[in-house]
Amino acid sequence: MVSITWIFIVSIITVFIELTWSNLGVMFSGALFLCFYFTVAYGTMSGLISGAVVCIAIEFFFNRNTTALPLLILLVFYGRTWRNLGDRRSAIPQCFSGGIIGLIYYLYTFYLENVSIIIDSFPHVFLKLFPLIATLVTSAFMYPLLIYIFDKISLSLGLNTFSMQSRIQYKL
Repeated sequence: MVSITWIFIVSIITVFIELTWSNLGVMFSGALFLCFYFTVAYGTMSGLISGAVVCIAIEFFFNRNTTALPLLILLVFYGRTWRNLGDRRSAIPQCFSGGIIGLIYYLYTFYLENVSIIIDSFPHVFLKLFPLIATLVTSAFMYPLLIYIFDKISLSLGLNTFSMQSRIQYKL
């Protein structure tokens, strides 16, 4: 029961963070972060369900005609691989993953929402370079920060954390 409540609270916080960043013109991939975080910490179904609920809520708030739900399916596989093989305790791989996930989310959403503009006037696409760079940098720094904060709270509650030791250990 505590873990379900924790997932609900983190989902609300993530929606709030994404709405706050969007006011500044930055696309933070909150639903993808949540799917990635909970897939690694709790398993596939927790990540997929929480990510899907937040994704639908975000799309409702932004009144989007497209959905990022197909990205969640791909992210679950990435999260499972990260859970089994990834370095979950270091911030540098988390920054890299955050940047890559943010970039994919931005390009996917931008393309689906502006496909008619892209076809008719390709040079104008490059005017969106600042939001792309801002999204990339924000995701790269917010992922490790949120993982650290949520892990500290989860650890104090006695719940699973993202940065627990991976199943497979590398020997040098």
